[in-house]
Amino acid sequence: MRLGIRSRLIIELSVAAGLDALRSLSAPRCGLGWGGSYEDERAFLKHLRRMEKNGLLELEVEGEEGQWVARLTEAGINNVTDEIDPVRRWEADWDGVWRLITFDLPSASRKRRTELNQWLQRRRFGGLQGSVRVSPIFDEAWKAEIEGLKIPPSCMALFEGKPFGLNEDRDIVREGWDFKAINEAYEKLISFLRSRPMPDSDEARARIWLEEENTLWRVAFELDPFLPKALLPDNYRGKEAFELRASVFRKFKGS
Repeated sequence: MRLGIRSRLIIELSVAAGLDALRSLSAPRCGLGWGGSYEDERAFLKHLRRMEKNGLLELEVEGEEGQWVARLTEAGINNVTDEIDPVRRWEADWDGVWRLITFDLPSASRKRRTELNQWLQRRRFGGLQGSVRVSPIFDEAWKAEIEGLKIPPSCMALFEGKPFGLNEDRDIVREGWDFKAINEAYEKLISFLRSRPMPDSDEARARIWLEEENTLWRVAFELDPFLPKALLPDNYRGKEAFELRASVFRKFKGS
């Protein structure tokens, strides 16, 4: 599902702040905290109901005063995270085994090739060559997703293995992902967060700030494979950026 900027910001900021639910908010809080341009809480709640209709969250009423509570659904979170929890990915114990996918699709199968490339990108496979992709993990649920692409077995093969001879794990990481570009994207985000504090009184400026910050985060997020710590390069900036971003948005906790 393609999200509008308001819906994406609500989910992104909730995840970044570590919130399990959004609760009844005052009008200024709605304007500055969750994407801006809401006239009042009623307008904000109306937008949340549209998100609920799309399966992105669930709205409930609690207490005698009838305060509303909006809880993000798994579908809502997955819509902006590609089912990736950076901290869990980083802290995962790696079994030392690489998962490889090789494929050779005929030129007439352009649609399937595009769909496969999109899937490999979403699942953060690295590219050793144009038709050889690699990942340190492979979720069992991915088998069904690959089957859904309906690629003939004769055109694709999956392997597990370890490098030997001239190759080491760090060589696969270096060749598989462009960590220079990844770090540059994170450095832009870090610079933005450190040099431009979030506006706390101007609603229009706050909305612009949120959109700019989210754009920088999405660029880095889409590039990063979020490898287990055993495979991360020494100069990797992702953890630093993630922690800094979380600290900036921590003010939303308990809202």
